[in-house]
Amino acid sequence: MTFSLREHHIRAVVVDIEGTTTPVSFVYDVLFPYARTALPTFVREHLDDAELRDTWQLMRDDRAQDVKRGESPPGWRDDGREQRIASTVAYAEWLMDRDRKAPGLKSLQGHIWKRGYETGELRGEVYPDVPDAFARWRAAGMPRCPPCPRRRPGPMRRSSTRLSSEWRTRPGV
Repeated sequence: MTFSLREHHIRAVVVDIEGTTTPVSFVYDVLFPYARTALPTFVREHLDDAELRDTWQLMRDDRAQDVKRGESPPGWRDDGREQRIASTVAYAEWLMDRDRKAPGLKSLQGHIWKRGYETGELRGEVYPDVPDAFARWRAAGMPRCPPCPRRRPGPMRRSSTRLSSEWRTRPGV
């Protein structure tokens, strides 16, 4: 079934990834293991990057919330670079072991995956109808908005990618 989004007063498309554009198995079988394997090296190489300061602070804030809730995450030390690296890696692994969706971890994983795609170590997998749908949306000037977990109230971030205005639905979706 195909219909015009604009005729239905739809001004943007929120595109989730897991199970919508990409098989869920790709996330669990490729992305999560890649992030875990790359974690120690990535943290060591990027601990001092200005671009990641917010991510490191989110990790500290998330850990403080875990402690406040009575959980027992690994200890955190900021008294030297090696201690910060070890603390960050241990806490991220602790979160991953629990399949937690903590904002700091999600941000860190996103940076790790971005590097993986940029270096060619990761290659995306999408359902066959996704590129055509994206092309139609782009041609019609339809903005695409990826869902983003928000830690604080505020406007949703939008991708600069422009997509087209029609969407072909799959039965049962």
